[in-house]
Amino acid sequence: EPPYDCPDCKDTGYVNGHRCHCFNQAAINMVYRQSNLSNILSKENFDAFDINVYDDDYFEPGSDHSARANAEQALERAKNFVQNFKQKGGNLLLLGKTGCGKTFLSNCVAKALLDQGISVIYFTSSELFRVFEEQTFKKKASSAELHDHIFDCDLLIIDDLGTEFMNSFTTARLFQCLNEPLLRNKSTIISTNFSLEDLRDTYSERITSRVFSNYDVITLIGDDIRIK
Repeated sequence: EPPYDCPDCKDTGYVNGHRCHCFNQAAINMVYRQSNLSNILSKENFDAFDINVYDDDYFEPGSDHSARANAEQALERAKNFVQNFKQKGGNLLLLGKTGCGKTFLSNCVAKALLDQGISVIYFTSSELFRVFEEQTFKKKASSAELHDHIFDCDLLIIDDLGTEFMNSFTTARLFQCLNEPLLRNKSTIISTNFSLEDLRDTYSERITSRVFSNYDVITLIGDDIRIK
């Protein structure tokens, strides 16, 4: 047997007349050149996750768990999300202050799922809404194709929600990004510096109700580990 890169479709790109997951990921990589993401994932993955960068003597007010104990729980939940993804899917909301490791943890999940042949696409929130603007107002072909991949991929990652320029257009598109994957049984990971209260106060009730009812919340605490 030849050493196929994809054992599911034997590198034909199709399984039972439908595009294989490897075809979808190749198309994503071509339209939205994620080579930079690939370089990042070679360094930011579960093997590189160092729990010791979190302080064991840092506590949030009213919490019995240190930053390190909290990070251990977050890491375990992220690994369980990956382990059960093919059977259950699901959505994650990563909360925490700047530099607490939210992006790193979402990259760990992305790397593990890509290694399983799951199609993943990553955007910062500002990049995501720029694609929507170009597809809507400038009618760019590349943006239109990328727009389709956003909702067809198995996992959409939206990083740094809340840093985008907010208006009625971005709010409507954000609701679409939350609602459309749910309708298609796809998954989403959102990271934000906002608290749950901030999300409720910043976005519409339609949006926050979707998040609160369909996303598992993982909160990271501690000092800025980027500085450390």
